Amino acid sequence: MSFGQSSYVHFPKTKVLINTTTGSQDHKYLQLSILLFGAFEFFLGLVSYMAADYVDLFIPLIFVAGGLGALALIFCVWQPASIKVYDILAVALMLAYGVGSLNTLVSFMAENATSELSYFIPQIWLVRAVASCVASAGLLHMAGRADSQGYIFKHFELTESQVKKILIFCMLFGVLFLIQVAKGSIGFMGIQNAEDTVQISAVASLVSGLLTPVSSLAIYAAFQAENIKRKRFLLLIAATFLLFQFFLGRRVFIFSSFILVMTIVFANRPKKFITLKNILMLCILVFALQTATTAFLTLRLAGYSHFVKHTGKGSVALKDRLQAAYQLYMESENGEIAESVKENLKTRTFVIDYFASLSEKASYKEPMLGQDFFRALIVATPSIIYPGKYANKLYGQEEGLANPYYGLPVDDNANSILTAGVIDFGLLGVFVLPLATCIVFSLILRARNYGAAAMGAALVGIMTCQTMLSVEADYVGYITSLRDITIVLILTAVYLLLTKKLPNHKIQNLKYKDN
Repeated sequence: MSFGQSSYVHFPKTKVLINTTTGSQDHKYLQLSILLFGAFEFFLGLVSYMAADYVDLFIPLIFVAGGLGALALIFCVWQPASIKVYDILAVALMLAYGVGSLNTLVSFMAENATSELSYFIPQIWLVRAVASCVASAGLLHMAGRADSQGYIFKHFELTESQVKKILIFCMLFGVLFLIQVAKGSIGFMGIQNAEDTVQISAVASLVSGLLTPVSSLAIYAAFQAENIKRKRFLLLIAATFLLFQFFLGRRVFIFSSFILVMTIVFANRPKKFITLKNILMLCILVFALQTATTAFLTLRLAGYSHFVKHTGKGSVALKDRLQAAYQLYMESENGEIAESVKENLKTRTFVIDYFASLSEKASYKEPMLGQDFFRALIVATPSIIYPGKYANKLYGQEEGLANPYYGLPVDDNANSILTAGVIDFGLLGVFVLPLATCIVFSLILRARNYGAAAMGAALVGIMTCQTMLSVEADYVGYITSLRDITIVLILTAVYLLLTKKLPNHKIQNLKYKDN
């Protein structure tokens, strides 16, 4: 990678700084640090995988992987201007399989029950699964340094008129979201199927996916607003949208909070990391996340209770769910809900088991050679384009296709880009599929850099970040997100054409501007 230049792309009345390459010594140091960090992860993963036959690495490797994941997460929060799409996916993998496994391991160690973690899976394959994840994350960090583009965040200076337009856009978007909720297209824990059908609203999917990016856009605009009332209103909108995401899922809420914190640091980076204000904010954030986790599980349990007692079919209305949750909380014994949350978090984060099981089975069989990818493509294709997709034999969940082939029970497992890679390409897929996915999204970011209005460019960047963080999901999510991002790019291009404000693509070499 060359560190020789940075780029200004001139949009109408908008200066956009694209963090591609740079002459800044600080930026060189940060990129070199990520490269060395990735190299360490890659070789640690490979060595651990090969040594799993001879050394019991289960506990120490999980501790190291969890520590590396936490360290990478802190770096992303503190240096958002330096991270690329590759780094975000690498961090997400380490959070899911490294930090998640560490959380479960520590919980079981406290109860002297670590042997239960490998009751159904040979410990050697748990080690190999963690090692594969670490090596894959390391390769992504290294590959990102060879890509001159791929930066998630980019600077753009807004005029007060543009801030006003963003405020109006955020308000209209909020109205559209509430309409989708009122229609039942968006419900608790995300998009809900309509009654007696498997169809999902494409509009609801796009609106739901834009909730975090619009919140991030509101925060960025708030920090550039000169009008104090406008600034406060934008921040209120961002906080309200974050509250909306609480009902879409626990992971959605946590990762949305993470993205918004990154946006705040990017827009108004503090000079010092450890301050009384930051410590207080961290304590408030931890308390809020803990409260949200408890409340979310209560709402979920209440929904199950109401579903069984009163409906027997269909979804539970939000009003009924809230009433049932309040009743459940009031009737529960002291500490009962908190204990349920603790037990849920103890086992729920150990998602490595399905990946390990697949890795073991895939070592004895030929991979499916793209069948799972085509299944995801079929599921993600709108029925208006492919009306016969529901009759296609590949239509369905990943487990329904892959588990019978590999001799595993068809359970509700923790899918990820790594499980999809193993299913289609064996061990090689652990490296090939994540890398190929990042390259595709990096190309999308290049298109954003050179042909999108500032607002659209910001939305595309955060949508990409959100997709990479949503690691514990079917590969359908990546394809759907790619479709939604393409729609946003098209809409912003149409806006430029209609307003006759085509961007000037002439690139000037400038020094890197530290955030």
